[in-house]
Amino acid sequence: MKETLISQNQAAIGGGIYYEQLIPDIIFDFQNKNNNNNQISNNYAKFYGKNIGSTLRKILIDQKNITIPNQSNVYFDDQQLFIKQFKSGSQIQFSKIQLLDEEDNPLSYPYISQEQFLNYSSNVQTIIQQISIQIECNQSIKQIQCNGELSSKQFVNGGFRLNIQVMYEPFAKMVMQLYSNVFPQLLDSKGKNYISQQALQININIDFDSCSVGEIQKQQGDSIICELCPEGKYSLNLQDQSCQQCPESAIQCQNSTIELKNGYWRLNNQSDEIIYCSLNPISCQPESQLSKFNCIQGNIGPLCQSCDSYGEVWGNKYSQILSPGYCYKCDENFQKIFFYNLIIILFVACYVFTILKKVIVKLQAKLSAIYLNKADIIFLGSTIYQSDKPQIISKILTDHLQIISLICQFQINLPNFYTLPFQVSGGSMSTTSQSLNCFFSNHPEMQPLWFFQTISSFMLPILIFFIYLAIGLIYKKINKNNIIINYIQTTAIFLYFYFFPTVIIHLSRTLNCIQIGSYKYLDLDLNVKCFDAQKHLPYILYFSIPFLVLWAFFIPLFLFLKVRKGKKQKWSIFQEIKYSFIFAGYQEKYYFWEFGKLVFKSILIITSILLQQNEFFKVSSLNVLFLIQSYIIFRSKPYINNYFNNLLQKHSLVCTLSLSLSSIQSNFFSQSQYNQSIVFTLLLLFLNLQFIIQLIMGIIQITISNERNKRNCIQEVFYKLKMKYPWLLENIFIQRNNRIRLLIKLKRVKNKIKNLLIYFKNHNFYHQESFQTHFNLQTPKTQISNKQQSNRFVLQKSNQLKQNDSIFKKKNSFKNMRDKWTYYTRQTKQSPLIFDNNQDQTQINKQATNCLDTQENDKILMTSMGSSNHQIFAELADKSL
Repeated sequence: MKETLISQNQAAIGGGIYYEQLIPDIIFDFQNKNNNNNQISNNYAKFYGKNIGSTLRKILIDQKNITIPNQSNVYFDDQQLFIKQFKSGSQIQFSKIQLLDEEDNPLSYPYISQEQFLNYSSNVQTIIQQISIQIECNQSIKQIQCNGELSSKQFVNGGFRLNIQVMYEPFAKMVMQLYSNVFPQLLDSKGKNYISQQALQININIDFDSCSVGEIQKQQGDSIICELCPEGKYSLNLQDQSCQQCPESAIQCQNSTIELKNGYWRLNNQSDEIIYCSLNPISCQPESQLSKFNCIQGNIGPLCQSCDSYGEVWGNKYSQILSPGYCYKCDENFQKIFFYNLIIILFVACYVFTILKKVIVKLQAKLSAIYLNKADIIFLGSTIYQSDKPQIISKILTDHLQIISLICQFQINLPNFYTLPFQVSGGSMSTTSQSLNCFFSNHPEMQPLWFFQTISSFMLPILIFFIYLAIGLIYKKINKNNIIINYIQTTAIFLYFYFFPTVIIHLSRTLNCIQIGSYKYLDLDLNVKCFDAQKHLPYILYFSIPFLVLWAFFIPLFLFLKVRKGKKQKWSIFQEIKYSFIFAGYQEKYYFWEFGKLVFKSILIITSILLQQNEFFKVSSLNVLFLIQSYIIFRSKPYINNYFNNLLQKHSLVCTLSLSLSSIQSNFFSQSQYNQSIVFTLLLLFLNLQFIIQLIMGIIQITISNERNKRNCIQEVFYKLKMKYPWLLENIFIQRNNRIRLLIKLKRVKNKIKNLLIYFKNHNFYHQESFQTHFNLQTPKTQISNKQQSNRFVLQKSNQLKQNDSIFKKKNSFKNMRDKWTYYTRQTKQSPLIFDNNQDQTQINKQATNCLDTQENDKILMTSMGSSNHQIFAELADKSL
């Protein structure tokens, strides 16, 4: 056929040419591009074969129309379909399988009614009705199972649809065939077989993978399938035989997905160890779309308790300021961080210096009083002991603040307005160290962070010590007075006892590990795993353990041996005064009591740290320790004055109540029960403030005039309260009328001290013979002999003096001081500063009369000495020290 045009024709199959069994030569001519000017175009076929139609020639599957699990891969290679990483039991959906004619046009199946379809020839009807697609699996292997829509004759949306569930076993391989119905044989014009009678076919190769997380292996007949966990269940372990029920701490679960509620944390998406953020629930917000790794902005790490100091997660650097678990941007809060740290340092410095000032002034007065007693200028009786009161009460106050701070540090959910004052006053080192992260983060070489935090926290006591030293040097240069420098040892001892618990807490936490889920983390920095070979272990071996042994063992041992040696060898009064902060007020046999308190605090700290994750046992153990402490205090009564023993017992009771009430508030009141929580907090605050105010008032001594016209309104109120309730205001003293007489007496004392200073420059203080020779004194035996030879009036006066001396002996509480029993109990002794014998007798009589005054007059005298004679006493002590 030549120069023929076949165009604009319509048919059901083969719009231009339709053939069966024999293939016309024109078809081969077109295939060989030898058309002999023949043209077949622009024809239309209802089903297939737009220009030329016979049988369908191939199967076409577009990858876009194959639906498989997300983790699987599909591709074609050499007319074969490959599916990799397929899970046994999963489904394969072919949404559009097309059959192509010889022009590579797909079979179409337009919508026609049944009546219209019957109008076509029976041959067309037969061809169309026979067209089908099906999948066949290898039936020779019994473990292979194929279920679902394995065959289809329905033409939908331009193709055939199949949906198959394929089951075998993990890590196996199989091949299944996708084929059509059988098409008839086609011969060429010479009768040779051109196309055999066969079905169109595509091989589908499947490689099975192991089950993934979120799936469980399940026996299905002879096959092993991977079954996804449905909604409400999950699986995170490949060895799970069944899906796990969704926990109450999650909003929903499905497959391997667990969506947590706010307030909960887990290590990662592969962990089902869900932990409540008990330290700070607000920092754990997994429901928020703005959160990362379950944490709010700025927070990272286990329980979201750490701050992103280096900006590794949030891009910006964050740091704590005061409250643990609350993170603030370093760039936006630099001034606030600097201001807060400055306030804390100034507050601690003012507190320490105020206590030290009270202690040093009283020690100086005590030293002066001892001089007066030794010189027999005036007898002060128990007033000397009263000068120890500020340092005794300051130690009790410091102990109380430290223990309450310890309770607040390891007790959660307590309001900041209650915990912050105690943590600043009793544990300021921990408060300042955390807020310095912004500085350390600018120096990446300063790692690990917890180590430099610890180093920086130890700078606080050193800084305060050098501030004290600088003040002392300035005071010495301006006032030519060495009093502050003289008490440098007392200051160092006070700072050691004040910062002892905080240092122990810090160093102990560097050794302690906290169990969170399956892992242990460093207590000080939850971003560091316990005993990490680079960030933890080397630092505790070469820093934490040696420094802890030095601080908690060798320094207390050195001080204890120093005190014991001084007690045994009767050290000088000047050395005793410097170390008296350790043993002042205690009975002689309990001079070591302060070291026992260090041991007790260490036990409290270790118990709190080790049991901080077990609230019940921690509170129970601490309460037992407080009860033991109360019992020991009750039985021992370590202080000479029972008033201080009662304060110790009250301190123990208040600590026990504070611990129990804070535990109840933390564990039994939720955030919604705000009113009940506030009531408990106010009760805690009142309980501690009442005791703290009592201690502060015990340190401060106030003198009110006995004359009405010399009192203001406030003093009048205190005067009436003192008269009515003297036990309530023990630190307030009423100035008696005889104070003027005492002040007149002090005027003479100044002159005597000046003469005494002249003696001290050239003689030994403890050499009695030189003392008597310098002041032209006679020995007691010579005095008695002279008095026996005197007249009757003198003898009578001597007898009266003996009676007065017996009164003097009852008032004297320093009987065994420096083994000078005979010195204090002699019958008559003249003052070394009195040169006239008659004046001597008059002075002794005045001393005996003054000894009959009340204890309160002694206190007033000491107050007067501290004010009017401060310069002379300071000069006396400076020359002696």
